[in-house]
Amino acid sequence: MKILKIEFENINSLRGKHEIDFRKEPFKTNALFAITGPTGSGKSTILDVISLALFNQVPRLGRITRNEIIATGALLTRNQKEASAAVTYSCKNGSFISKWSISTNRNGNLRDYDMELANADTDGLFALKKSDIPAKNEELIGLNYNQFIKSVVLAQGEFAQLLQAKKDERGALLEKITGTGIYRRLGQLAFEKYKHENQEIKEQQVAISIKTAELLEPELCNKYKEELAAHEQSIAPLSGDIETLQQKIALKQSLVKQGKEIANVKEKREKEGQKLLYFDKNQGVSLRNHEKVEPHAQQITQWDQCHEKQQELLVEEKRNTEQAQQLAQYKKTLYTTITSFIGQETPTESIANALQQFAARVDKLQQERQEKLNAHKALTAQFKSTVRETGFTLGQDIKSDCVRLKNQLNQSENTLKTLENDLKTIDLFQADSEKKRLREDIKHLTIALSLKEKINVTTANLAKTSTEQEELHKQLQALPREIELSKSNKERYGQEREKLQLQQENKRLQASLEQHRNHLKNGEPCPLCGALEHPFATGLPTNVNNLEKALQQAEKEYNSWNAKHIQQLTEVSRAEKDHVRQNAVQDTKEKELQHLEDLLKQQLIGRNLGDNSTWQNTVEKTEHQLETLALYEKEKRVYDAFFLGDPLLEKMKEIMTSGAALRKAIDALYTGNDIYKEIQELQNKWISLNENFKNAQLKTQELLEKRTETGKKLHNLAKNLLPQVNKLGFDTIIEAKNVLLEHSVCSRLRRERENIIREIANLEATVKTLERQLFQDLEKDTTLDQKELEQNLEKSKDSLDELREKCEGLKRQLHNDTERIVAIADLKARISQKENEIKRWRLLNELIGDANGKTFNEFAQHLTLTQLLRLANTRLKDLSDRYRLDTAQENEDDSLVAIDEHMGGQRRSVKTLSGGETFILSLSMALALSDLASRNVEINSLFIDEGFGTLDPETLDQTLDTLERLQASSSKTIGIISHVDSLKERIATQIQLKRNGQGYSSLSIK
Repeated sequence: MKILKIEFENINSLRGKHEIDFRKEPFKTNALFAITGPTGSGKSTILDVISLALFNQVPRLGRITRNEIIATGALLTRNQKEASAAVTYSCKNGSFISKWSISTNRNGNLRDYDMELANADTDGLFALKKSDIPAKNEELIGLNYNQFIKSVVLAQGEFAQLLQAKKDERGALLEKITGTGIYRRLGQLAFEKYKHENQEIKEQQVAISIKTAELLEPELCNKYKEELAAHEQSIAPLSGDIETLQQKIALKQSLVKQGKEIANVKEKREKEGQKLLYFDKNQGVSLRNHEKVEPHAQQITQWDQCHEKQQELLVEEKRNTEQAQQLAQYKKTLYTTITSFIGQETPTESIANALQQFAARVDKLQQERQEKLNAHKALTAQFKSTVRETGFTLGQDIKSDCVRLKNQLNQSENTLKTLENDLKTIDLFQADSEKKRLREDIKHLTIALSLKEKINVTTANLAKTSTEQEELHKQLQALPREIELSKSNKERYGQEREKLQLQQENKRLQASLEQHRNHLKNGEPCPLCGALEHPFATGLPTNVNNLEKALQQAEKEYNSWNAKHIQQLTEVSRAEKDHVRQNAVQDTKEKELQHLEDLLKQQLIGRNLGDNSTWQNTVEKTEHQLETLALYEKEKRVYDAFFLGDPLLEKMKEIMTSGAALRKAIDALYTGNDIYKEIQELQNKWISLNENFKNAQLKTQELLEKRTETGKKLHNLAKNLLPQVNKLGFDTIIEAKNVLLEHSVCSRLRRERENIIREIANLEATVKTLERQLFQDLEKDTTLDQKELEQNLEKSKDSLDELREKCEGLKRQLHNDTERIVAIADLKARISQKENEIKRWRLLNELIGDANGKTFNEFAQHLTLTQLLRLANTRLKDLSDRYRLDTAQENEDDSLVAIDEHMGGQRRSVKTLSGGETFILSLSMALALSDLASRNVEINSLFIDEGFGTLDPETLDQTLDTLERLQASSSKTIGIISHVDSLKERIATQIQLKRNGQGYSSLSIK
């Protein structure tokens, strides 16, 4: 994975838009670069932009949300309304652009963030939700967020703590750096899983103990079974006695019930007889009268219907006469309305023609006026189109518009004359050609001016480069002599230091020997040489020397000349590289200058541009002519528009005058909206009233004829029927009609009488049946009374309930005991099955489980640390051949150990190392973590955080050489974040950040 380009806007203190393209110069030829700037200037912001655009996270804040930005004020630059971050990167899947952005709405409220991902080769966007883009980047790159910031952004400060931490602290730091906390959680989960699974077994074992204690003794169980069998044998005969007693009691109760039932039936029979007498006395009279008149019912019905129809015709005839009178009044009112509408009297038979003639006259005038309106509308549209570019608008008064238009026409004509005077040298009839010619002149003059300016700048840069080359040449000539001198002094003081160190060692051995001299005795062997005689046991020499001071001075001189020698070698290397680079720059500048001069000559071919000092004035003069010509063309269009619009406005004035006269004539005749509609409505009303009036007259005649015919029929029916009803005792037909019952009433009364008679017969039969059944039951009855039978039954039931209760208690005891035995067997089977199931959890708990997850975590951290140290030692070979990292042994400090190869493999605690040595070791571990985190992904972009300030010049130079070799061998882009001045001098390519007085920072690339 390689980062190709970074783009961002308004992130933290970096206001505005910024772009860092690693595919362009100076990064293209110098892939090792430094990100420099004071504290707080925004160096880490560049790293935040990368992780924000890819994963919507930054190391110091975690996952970013709108509320997080509002609460902390992070990311979005102060007083800005939008921010964005975009990263273009390449990986094995291709090249992609991932973008993050946020903005405010028109109310100043922050919207939620947005993300998008595109293919950099095809510009095609991925159809993903913003929440899915970090996961998609993880899939494409092959690293999640934690792996990315540990393999691309190397914060070696964390490893400096890891080097010196104790074992427990080192585990926590290593877990944080490598993100391997999952192993601690796995150990805890193994412990919790086994505890949870084993808890069920413990609970089941407790349940077995409780149920076993509750089991019945075998003797007691057998006793309960025998008692149960005896009680069950006694229940059967007792149940039979109870059933017999219940039957006798039921018979006694049935006899009493039957006596009551017979009395009730007899009482009902008497009531039904009374009901029949009441019916004959009341409803029977109506039924008998109906049956007397029923043979003449059809004739009576015909007479009644004819009589009712005669009455209806009389009512309808009266209503129709009133309606005819009302229609006549309506017709008179409508005639008055029509004559008033058309403005003249006319006969009633000519009303329709008069209305049509009036409508035609009004319509003709309206059409003439509409034609005027259409003509005015067309002229208005034509006029507006003509004067569109002039900005002239029509007012309310057409006369004022005409005067105003003529004034503007005269004014435009005067302006044209003035502009034509300024353009005497221009052929106004060929305006397009003249404009093209003027633009060509401006273009060539501008190009010539630009090329001339670039030539001057390039010439100045060449002069500056030549001066720098001369200074480098002088420096390269002087440095060999200085290097030879420093090397000579370094070797001289080195030899003197070694000589003094040997003398000091000899003195130390002598001093060690002299400590034994006071304890030597003749005849006893010397502990150093084994001699039995000790001639020097007495007379110790006095130890007075200044070796220590001389050795310190020699050491100081050696270190001083050695540092100076290293610095001079570094300066030579840098000066040689700068000399090569300056030569390349000078060649490039010379070629660029020649190219610019050639381009300028091509621009001057065939053109007489005069002295270059007058080129700018010529450009300005030509631009003024071009602007004036544009003004002339614009004013000419305005004049032409006014000239063509003037006669159109006059025609509009004439049309408006004649239209007003037509409007006045129309208003005198008709003020409505639709003449034909109103005329049609009046005509329809007139015709409808005439038709209705004629229909009413015809209906009156028709009703009179029907009433005469119905009267004759009614007379004939009465003549035949009246004598017959008189014989039956009725004076009029109406009296006979009134005694007739409706068919449903008559049927109901007959049915009701028949039901009463039938019910009386049924009750008499029921009484006979009940009396016969009562006689049969009396023969089965016992001599004991009911009270004695009930007492005997109660005693038997009590005995039976007591036996059953005893049986139920015994059954419950035996059933519960059986259930306990079955439950115990089931629990034992489940325990056995569960123990087989959790064998793996027991084994896993024994191997890695504990409540804190410490066991498995320490094992995993040991493996991780071993692998990390192996990779770190591989990286350390390139940085320094002196040290090698290892874990502490049992008798050593539990921090990490540095093995000093220059001191014969001596093991030293890393706490004893200097700051520069600690930085070298921590940098090697940071590079190793990058190798570890990206085992399956090729990482071609690295960013190394602060820490270079602890290095001496030689170590710093060696470290940078290693990073340069790393970059060259792997084609990686490596960025170093630092504020060390010497590092700035060593690395030519820099991203420089500077703060201003307003709290913002600026970014520049050099």
